[in-house]
Amino acid sequence: MLRLIAASTALALAGCGSDGGSGGSANSSSSSGTSSAAGTVSLSAASYSVPQNAGAVSISVSRSGGAQGSASVTYATQFGTALDGINYGNTNGVLQWASGDSSPKSFSVPILGATAFSGTKSLSVVLSQPTGAALGPLTKAAIMIMGVVGSPVAANARSISQWASCDGVTDDAVQVAAAFAAARNGAFPLLIDCPVLIHMGSDIGRTIFIDNGTTVQFSSAGRFILDNSLMPAFVIADSSQITLEGWTIEYRGGIPVNPRAPAYLNGQLISHGEVMPGNAFNDIVLTNWLAANRGIRFEDDVKSNWSGSTNNCALILITGNSSQVSVNNMQVSVPANAGGESFVPVVFALSQNFKPNQVVGAATPMTSAYVALPDTLTFSNIALDGTYMGWVGAARNVTFTHILSQRYGDLQDASGGNVGGVDKWFAPPHLFYLSYTASTDPLLVNSSISISNVSDLGMRVGVARDKGGTDSISGYALSLKIACNACSVDSYSSARPDGMLDVLASDGLSISRMSGTYDSRFLNNLYPGWRFPSEPYRNLSFTNVSIVDTAEESVQAPIGSAGMASNQGIVFSAVSATVGYWAGPGGLPLPSIAGSGKQISLSLLDNRRSLRVARAETDSLQATLQATPATLSAGGNAQLTWSAQGASECAASGAWVGTLSAAGARSVTLSAAGSYDFDMTCSNAQGASSPAVALVSAQ
Repeated sequence: MLRLIAASTALALAGCGSDGGSGGSANSSSSSGTSSAAGTVSLSAASYSVPQNAGAVSISVSRSGGAQGSASVTYATQFGTALDGINYGNTNGVLQWASGDSSPKSFSVPILGATAFSGTKSLSVVLSQPTGAALGPLTKAAIMIMGVVGSPVAANARSISQWASCDGVTDDAVQVAAAFAAARNGAFPLLIDCPVLIHMGSDIGRTIFIDNGTTVQFSSAGRFILDNSLMPAFVIADSSQITLEGWTIEYRGGIPVNPRAPAYLNGQLISHGEVMPGNAFNDIVLTNWLAANRGIRFEDDVKSNWSGSTNNCALILITGNSSQVSVNNMQVSVPANAGGESFVPVVFALSQNFKPNQVVGAATPMTSAYVALPDTLTFSNIALDGTYMGWVGAARNVTFTHILSQRYGDLQDASGGNVGGVDKWFAPPHLFYLSYTASTDPLLVNSSISISNVSDLGMRVGVARDKGGTDSISGYALSLKIACNACSVDSYSSARPDGMLDVLASDGLSISRMSGTYDSRFLNNLYPGWRFPSEPYRNLSFTNVSIVDTAEESVQAPIGSAGMASNQGIVFSAVSATVGYWAGPGGLPLPSIAGSGKQISLSLLDNRRSLRVARAETDSLQATLQATPATLSAGGNAQLTWSAQGASECAASGAWVGTLSAAGARSVTLSAAGSYDFDMTCSNAQGASSPAVALVSAQ
């Protein structure tokens, strides 16, 4: 017998003989129907930065474009890398304007200083549930809390000022490379305690290698100013025991929409574009470095393993048998006035490469006996602002925790055109793009990766690359794209209009407490916000996952189907989707999940129709429960309609009780305000399904 979530209030089945239907007035949290004369309410700034000892930060909300009638908006804090009750005080409430009042309103967020920390922690504030006026363009802002305690500096640390000019204007690329080389093998921690300009452009000879046993720490005054284009600025290749602490990077570069740009080697032009800078870097600089420093003899014109044009645009490339790399308290940003053409192409690239001390030739197999993925990596307290790609590539045993992303975009020219580059050569960007080259070798696939406490604020710059119609299909810049074995994602939020999640071929992937909003209109109605575009899928679980399409009308389902018969063990628990209004064909578009061993519990809400449909499904039975209206006034009636296939018995539980036939309809009265879980229980000889829960709110 299937037991579904119980509610504190139970209503006896009082049949009215109705056959259901989608009656009930629309009831949405948006401000549909408001007059433009009422104006809009919006946050006054996209980001705030305060020291940990500030005590509080004041957040301003403006009303503009009109002030006719009263208005209000709800505000609330959301966690990021900062922790509620430790780094800040949870804050929520309602701001109100009288008719004719257009003055800014503000609220305060407490900043707690009892627990000192180094680096930066973040949270966000969000506006929602407007009345009277509509929401303006800025509904989410980041708060960056700057730690007042720097990481301890070792007694034997040496300042970069011993090599560099430290004025942030003079090019110190050669001097920084010398300092990094001197610090390897644990010679001393290198302290970056001043602004340092590292000019690279597309000169492949200027890439800086970070060797074994290197520790590089930044003080509050330290900053690297980078401009690398189409080639990495820093490379960790077959290297281990590396610590990067407190880095602050300001990127002042950009990559061209046409990758066939000139390449230089130590100031000398070596290609007019017939060989792209990334290719030249891989085949000349990286190959030679591995030969000279890692004992690899390359024969038969074989070169360092090519990881792709996009990957080689990274600020930091980690490749091959690199391990025990720790990156903590890092900030990467572009100037506040930077356009989308000047964003960081890739922050970190992770790729397989040849192991040290071997002969590599045309017959060398690409197996874990000869090549390796980066292993045992940690990325914590990382804040990004102004990027295309955050992380791209493959690795093993990796921890990503407390990650914040603010502005993001896609490769474009200065006028916002050529999105994705000429012929869309640049890979569709994501905060995380964790994929791998197809392999049956378990040591060459993403595995044992943990992603937690991620806040992707979704501050989009530019437009989607795929226009539909005769335009080619390339992809879109959703937040998380992942193929992984024995991996987990927990506490992840995304507000990217491009979408939330792509699940690639995975085994043992668990995703919990993930929420996202996206805009199917922004995607030109081409893609769902959550997809299953490849296979195989085995042992996947999705728990407490929600996705909302913010478009007024949707014609593309928010969750794509996983209709592959080869699927095994897919579990959906407390999964929900919301659309403003379903304008596509048929009824509300619940995804089809095929395969064996499935346990599916999900629901979809149409806000304008005030209609919720919930489904519970196993290999042998399916139960569907519909509630309308999904939101109503206390004392009103909700119509419940249900059907079951393959079930021998069904029962109502939670906010209603009684035995259910295989199909039917009932009307229930919600006498008091509150949330009611109407639960449907079905089973057969093969067992029971997961919950089918239709939530109805009485106000």
